[in-house]
Amino acid sequence: AMTPRHEVYWIALDDSEETLREEIRTCPYSRIVVARDNDIDNPLGVVHKKDLLDSLLTNGEFNVETLV
Repeated sequence: AMTPRHEVYWIALDDSEETLREEIRTCPYSRIVVARDNDIDNPLGVVHKKDLLDSLLTNGEFNVETLV
């Protein structure tokens, strides 16, 4: 069964880095839908929280778009 749209956890690339960090930190899921233009109808893909953490710890970078 598909998850209803209003229950999908997603982040917008247009948000500030501070907002993205907080949304990702508090997200209860391991995968997060990433959208552009603050619009869930314009999804870019999915990012894994562990990939973000790995990138941050390895490179010191926090770039969601490169991991989607």
